[in-house]
Amino acid sequence: MDDIALYIAVGTVLVFTKVKHWIPIPWQILMIPLVALLLLILYSWRPKRKRRYSKATMNDLDRMSGEEFERALRYYLNHTGWKVQMTPKTNDFGADLLGTAPWGKTYAIQAKRWNQRVGKEAVQQAIGAMHYYNTQAALVITNNFLTKPARELARSAGVELWERGKLQRLMATVKGGSGNDRYF
Repeated sequence: MDDIALYIAVGTVLVFTKVKHWIPIPWQILMIPLVALLLLILYSWRPKRKRRYSKATMNDLDRMSGEEFERALRYYLNHTGWKVQMTPKTNDFGADLLGTAPWGKTYAIQAKRWNQRVGKEAVQQAIGAMHYYNTQAALVITNNFLTKPARELARSAGVELWERGKLQRLMATVKGGSGNDRYF
């Protein structure tokens, strides 16, 4: 939804520059406030998403799509002092998010919103992403738990794991307003 307003604005400018010779001047004058109103309406939807994240429960996260879960993680991490950005939706090379922790360490983050235990493939993806994006560390965050083989691989490779309990503490930190609590 964030990109829709940009696409509409760019598209409107492009269309307007192509057809302005065919549109009478009074209609051209009316188009400008109408486009501005449309953009204002689109941007008014953005705070609703943030309010939704600020009031979300673990059950809400469990019902989100994978992409919405990634956005929620970005929201929670950014509100605890991290600087987080999303990677492209396709060809992300194993990282859903890239982040810098409040203590300065850079992370390739693999987000898994699953209804079952997360396997070692998620850890492998995070390791690959850490090397591809040249970050200092890899992190797997899930709304669930990891399998024993996934934990063993993470331990031997130095990948950090945030399972359901730690994610709940992260959410509580944001809701409680305690800010830059790096330990959750």
